[in-house]
Amino acid sequence: MREKQCVAAMDLALPYAALGDYDTPFIWLDKALEERSEFLMLVVCDPRFDSLRSDPRFGDLHSEVQTQIQ
Repeated sequence: MREKQCVAAMDLALPYAALGDYDTPFIWLDKALEERSEFLMLVVCDPRFDSLRSDPRFGDLHSEVQTQIQ
């Protein structure tokens, strides 16, 4: 029998970012934002998300994260 495990939305964004997908990671990162994931604070400095930094949505996400932690 397989056990069900909860996977953080941010963790689902990582493989898509690594594969050069520029849309799917933001779907999962937005979901992480909705879930108020504390791990989103790490996205801004995590080098695994470097491929997304030039996308305007990354700046929007960063602003939203900053708003949530204030």
